Amino acid sequence: MSDIATTDTGTNETSERALPNNGFWPDIDPGQPPRMHYQVIDGLSKGPLLENALIEAMTPVNSALMPWQAEKEKAGYSALSAVHVPLWQDEDAYHCLYLRALFSTAFAKLLETYPYIDISPLGMERAKAIGGFWRDATWAVSEILERPVRADILTNLE
Repeated sequence: MSDIATTDTGTNETSERALPNNGFWPDIDPGQPPRMHYQVIDGLSKGPLLENALIEAMTPVNSALMPWQAEKEKAGYSALSAVHVPLWQDEDAYHCLYLRALFSTAFAKLLETYPYIDISPLGMERAKAIGGFWRDATWAVSEILERPVRADILTNLE
């Protein structure tokens, strides 16, 4: 079976609601993962399993970004959408990086927790897939923090 239709609720439908965040970071639409994650893992683009994983991913990702958020709020920015990006970046750069960190963390946790999720469409070993998602989360947070990419920056996410 290449789908995760068997969840606690017995459904693979989305709730069609945005998942509330902390006010600074954007609310999350589970049905709209970043482009890099579309069709990566069959069955993980919708459903309560993904919603729960995203809610759980908000805590460590937001925690890793807390100093950056505090700095921006102190400078007068009340939400991520108001933060000015460096001239060399696209205006949606921080938003895209945040979504990458969040969805990557959620997917890595799902793959670690539910061994029956089919990753055969990826054509890679489960360990490589999980490591790739943790790496993507780490890099996205490092980019937001404007720090060199370091593999140990999000060790608390794993």
